[in-house]
Amino acid sequence: MGWFKFDGKDSREFGLQVEHIPAIPTPERILNEFSVPGRNGVLHYDTGSFSNVTVEYECWFRAYDRQRIVPELGRRINGWLLGNGFGYRLLQDSYSPDFVRMAIPATGAGEIVNRFMLHGRCTVAFNCKPQQFLLSGLLPMTISSGTVLSNHFHFPALPVIEVTGTGAGTLTIGDLQIELTGLSGTMSIDCERGNAYNADNVTLKLDGGAFPSLPPGDTQISWTGGITAVRITPRWWTI
Repeated sequence: MGWFKFDGKDSREFGLQVEHIPAIPTPERILNEFSVPGRNGVLHYDTGSFSNVTVEYECWFRAYDRQRIVPELGRRINGWLLGNGFGYRLLQDSYSPDFVRMAIPATGAGEIVNRFMLHGRCTVAFNCKPQQFLLSGLLPMTISSGTVLSNHFHFPALPVIEVTGTGAGTLTIGDLQIELTGLSGTMSIDCERGNAYNADNVTLKLDGGAFPSLPPGDTQISWTGGITAVRITPRWWTI
């Protein structure tokens, strides 16, 4: 029997175990189609992004006593999955434990098959972002100037970069430079969201206005000036 973890809780805490190995969904590339008068067929514009996917777990659970009969367990499972507000949370399972997804419960426990109030079966479905994030890549690491980070996947990672220093400095990531002035303490640059925080009175100048990424292969990171320390959460991912 397998398991999944969602929002920091394990399905086994609710007596819920995955009965069958889940299918592995592949996201579709998001393309915009348009036609040109007088030209056969359609043209495609690649948006550079992928659609969400549905991940389903066929589950089994068992009631252990009269206080944990199937209807009560179903209510507890739905409370866990659906009762903590709406938004993406981490999803992990026993079949790819080194990776996590960002997921929203689509159905809770869905329709529960009740076997004599003692056993239940259900399918739990999640609506997931297309990325599978390497779990270790979600942990921040302190690096030295000149460190080379290696992206072993086929997709550019969009890291969080924490910069500590005083005054002005230049952070170089691959071929892209970020000039910072007004540093006083630690600030963070979120390259996925395209913003910086804890950055009062700090001015950032980006090459071409673009936030950096970590493309497939090796990327060297170095800095000069008043920067004294850098931590990076690479967010390695694949589909």
